[in-house]
Amino acid sequence: MSRILVERYLLELNQYLKQLENQKEAFEEVAKLLISTSKFLQGTIYIVGNGGSASTAQHLAQGLLDLGLRAVSVMDNISNITAQSNDLSYKVALKQTLSEILRAEDCIVVISGSGNSENLIELLEDTSVAKVGILGMSGGKAIRSCDLAIVFRGLWYGPLEDAHLVVCHIICEVIKEKLNI
Repeated sequence: MSRILVERYLLELNQYLKQLENQKEAFEEVAKLLISTSKFLQGTIYIVGNGGSASTAQHLAQGLLDLGLRAVSVMDNISNITAQSNDLSYKVALKQTLSEILRAEDCIVVISGSGNSENLIELLEDTSVAKVGILGMSGGKAIRSCDLAIVFRGLWYGPLEDAHLVVCHIICEVIKEKLNI
């Protein structure tokens, strides 16, 4: 049984990765936006996600920091997020967290398996900065509010989250090339 499961998992992951072949231009556009935000506009790249996507947000933030870009994983401030969730509501916690600090020159990167998390949708719909989505399940509701998106079609969260991490690594590699690092 486990051998069949491993084969299914790897097959699904491979199908997600094949979807990236049709989105090569998106990597270029996302890299340009992130470089422009941090290097030229002196803005900050705020990265958000829930569950496994929260850890991917942390991973991407560190990768961007390593390249000299100003990046913050909003998910690292769990005490603030849980306080906002408790005091107001989970739906508005991220929006409230960023509302005091977002500037016009900043951008938000949303990482989501479903693209339908209420807290992410609320943040995307109620902010006017540039927005990037790294999304699954055809983008969900989040895709409507993103300026740029890399989207996977499929329903299995494990391989989908793995593919999102691959996207983050590719984005960092494209940035590295553009910055001649």
